[in-house]
Amino acid sequence: MTSKKQIKLSKGTHNKQPVVFLEFAYDRELIEKVRLIKGACWSRSRKVWYIPETEFNLNQLFQQFKGFAWVDYSEIKTNSNPIKAIPAARPKQLKSPVIIPEAYRNLLEQKRYSKSTIATYINYFQDYVRAFKNKKLEDISTDEINHYILDLIKRKNISSSQQNQRINAIKFFYEKVLGRQKEYYNREINVTGTDIYTLFSNHAEKWI
Repeated sequence: MTSKKQIKLSKGTHNKQPVVFLEFAYDRELIEKVRLIKGACWSRSRKVWYIPETEFNLNQLFQQFKGFAWVDYSEIKTNSNPIKAIPAARPKQLKSPVIIPEAYRNLLEQKRYSKSTIATYINYFQDYVRAFKNKKLEDISTDEINHYILDLIKRKNISSSQQNQRINAIKFFYEKVLGRQKEYYNREINVTGTDIYTLFSNHAEKWI
């Protein structure tokens, strides 16, 4: 059984820059893995790999060589000015999963919408369903939809293009999936400082 490969870390300077050296016996597989580490460079003058302290991430190093090589970091750990491992970035908060009517996706595909349009509609419709998770879609009122769109404009500053795509994603459900009467929409927003925004026509209450 062959022993696990070893990498020794040590602090130093290179070209007047504080660095962490990675010392190990020549090994092609190790070299390929080191190349993938952010900031890793080969010093021709010193014949050793190094990483600038400003880019050194001990956690990343452990993950890169986990199960493949032993990382000896005792020298930098006991140093009077040890390098602190950079904490891993926190993942972005994921949106809560929602289930949309299967007929919504099926009808988009049947009508030969492009893949990008289908993805956009589903994404925006999921946001809509998520916003009204405690209500039946059939029971959502015109005013509630108006306020939903207005909130997106005010809170997320969505573009007019995205605004129209979101409206169309909602329209598709009510008009195409549920088969309700087609309506005409006023998509203009009052930007004079008031919060007046009319999404649906005055007689839209007939089908919402």
